[in-house]
Amino acid sequence: MNRLTIKKYFVLAILIFLSACNKDKTNNQETKNYKKTQKVSKNQTNIYVENEKITDFYLPEKMQWKSIKEKSGNEKEDYQITLTNSYILDTDIYNLDGHSQNIAEIYYKKLTRIITPLNLKNIIVKIEHKNGKTDKFVFSEEDLNVK
Repeated sequence: MNRLTIKKYFVLAILIFLSACNKDKTNNQETKNYKKTQKVSKNQTNIYVENEKITDFYLPEKMQWKSIKEKSGNEKEDYQITLTNSYILDTDIYNLDGHSQNIAEIYYKKLTRIITPLNLKNIIVKIEHKNGKTDKFVFSEEDLNVK
């Protein structure tokens, strides 16, 4: 190879490197802009942060939450959060109790911000694994280490 060909490849490699760096900055800016448009108030910002704590750490394919009202007339409700196909929860099966309590505590903080007064009976953490197995953990308000 002659010197001119080597210089061309070197310049081409530098251009590719610089363009890749520029795309990364654009994606980060788009993510920041998206998060800014999604946050409306301080209370709502905390809700997004709490959701992100769960999704960023456990990376579930799907996350759902719902309230379950009893038909008996009792005013207290169960609240359930379901995480589906989380790699961490699928592989760390011996520590599911601790993980589910952590999820329940984060979910409890979210509920106390958005529901006043909170008539909580239990928080149910339901974990659906990729192999089809389902684990269910139930926590009362007293079981949670929330301050």
